[in-house]
Amino acid sequence: MRKALFLTIFLGSKFAFGQESNINMSVGAGYAQEGGINAGVTMKDQKRGYGMYFHCRGITGIGDYSSGIDFSDISNTSTNITQGDTGYLGIVFGGLYLVKNTGLSLGGGVGYGAKVTEYHYVKTHHFQYIGNKYSFSTIVDRTEKMTFEGMIDYKINHKSKSSIGLQLGYSSFHKAFGLLYYEF
Repeated sequence: MRKALFLTIFLGSKFAFGQESNINMSVGAGYAQEGGINAGVTMKDQKRGYGMYFHCRGITGIGDYSSGIDFSDISNTSTNITQGDTGYLGIVFGGLYLVKNTGLSLGGGVGYGAKVTEYHYVKTHHFQYIGNKYSFSTIVDRTEKMTFEGMIDYKINHKSKSSIGLQLGYSSFHKAFGLLYYEF
C-alpha cells in the first residue's frame, strides 16, 4: 500500500511539474504539539520556484471497543465512565514558494482535522446469587473541522540535489509542528 501511494505521488508530480528532471522530492517525519507523530511528502521544482506538500498528523489507533456481556436488562447496573486518551488526527495539502538561490521556502496549506476523545465505560452488573459480572466498552467521540497552516522550510545544503532539511510551522488545529526530511 505504501509503495502504491508513493508511486502515485511520484508519477502525479511528474505530470504536474512536467517531464524535466529538476524536481526534488523529500520524505520526512516529525512531531506536532497536538497530535504527536507526523509524516510528510514534499515535491519542489527548483527551476520554476514552487512546490507542494502533503502531511499526515496524529498517526494513532484509537477506535471503538467492547467486551463482556451487557446484563443491564436483567440486573441492577452501575456504570463508571472515565475519559481516556485524546488524539488529534489531520491531513494537510499545501503549496510552497521557493526563495531563489537559498534553501528557504515559505508554505501554506489547508486540510482536515479531527479531535478524537476516548470514553471508557465499565458496567458492574449486580446479581444477588451469582456475584457481580462486568462489561467494558470504549466509545470514541470525534470533533471535526477544517485546518489551516503556515510553515517555513529550510534545506541545509541547497546547492546539492540530495540533502536534509527542516520544516517548522504552526497549524490552527495541531499547534506547533516540526518535520525533519531527506530530499532526493
